[in-house]
Amino acid sequence: MLKILIYLHELSPPVLHRDIKPSNLILGEDKQVYLVGFGAVQAQSAVTGVTFTVVGTSGYAPLEQFWGRAVAASDLYALGATLIHLLTGVAPANLPQKDCRIQFADRVSLNPSLVSWIETLTEIAIEKRYSNARQALAELQSRQEQSASDKTAPIRKVSKPSGTRIKVNTSRDELLIYLPNDKISNPEISNIFACLGCLTWPLLSVMLFMVSSLLNIGSIWILVLSLFIPVIVFAIPIFIAQNAIYCNLNFWAIKTNLFCYKRTTKLINYSINSDIYFSKQIEEFNKKIKSYGLYIRTGDELYKLISNLNEPEATWLVQEIKDWLNKRVRKNK
Repeated sequence: MLKILIYLHELSPPVLHRDIKPSNLILGEDKQVYLVGFGAVQAQSAVTGVTFTVVGTSGYAPLEQFWGRAVAASDLYALGATLIHLLTGVAPANLPQKDCRIQFADRVSLNPSLVSWIETLTEIAIEKRYSNARQALAELQSRQEQSASDKTAPIRKVSKPSGTRIKVNTSRDELLIYLPNDKISNPEISNIFACLGCLTWPLLSVMLFMVSSLLNIGSIWILVLSLFIPVIVFAIPIFIAQNAIYCNLNFWAIKTNLFCYKRTTKLINYSINSDIYFSKQIEEFNKKIKSYGLYIRTGDELYKLISNLNEPEATWLVQEIKDWLNKRVRKNK
């Protein structure tokens, strides 16, 4: 696309497309990308000295384009917004913004250098973007060369955070992340034992009062014991239930193990070579309490795997998952 834009922008007079978006890109059978949608290109503008399409698409067109002041960098913004859509599966207009900048980095798993490059393409201020497609291409190639050289250097591993109760076990074909019960929401277990507690509480209470009358035990103690029945039947099993995030070569799931109750709840089916991304996102419950959640995205689907993490835990887990997946992909190849 950058090579196409170099050709268009360096024509005399220059041609600005002004409507770059996924639907105007075609991947041919020859694996080449083609840019279409030139039907609205007009004659040379007396104001800017360029030809251009009249209407842009919301979410892809930068502000200056709607003011009638499009420049070469306007097409670069649209290209950056298109890349964000293709990477996240979400239209730029539907993504959150901060200071008029599209927020997408927490939804993708990319080389930080490439994320930075796309962020430069989509800067709201023209002077902060690359001035033309040739400059953007040169910078992209430079970053690719730098990334290639960085791969030969040892990568600093993120160590397991001290004090965390999360455990990660990996084998050739499986990944297991054992979680404390405050890290995962499993309403199924809670509902089962809530119902069990409600059903057994009256029965056990009656039995205790019958025993107290036979043994002549004070009713106050029986009342106290009956109040603890829900805790014994409901609360304790919730705390001792073992939950784990499980992954093999075909799917991600939540495994629950409590006494004789064992259940595997599938979350997502996937192929080991499919595009799958992990990210840590801030979960803000109120203005004072913030935590991180671990999310998995494939295509248009987003799943929350783990809640209530601190930042070191989230960073460490993302690395552990990516390392295991990368090893599996290399073995498959």
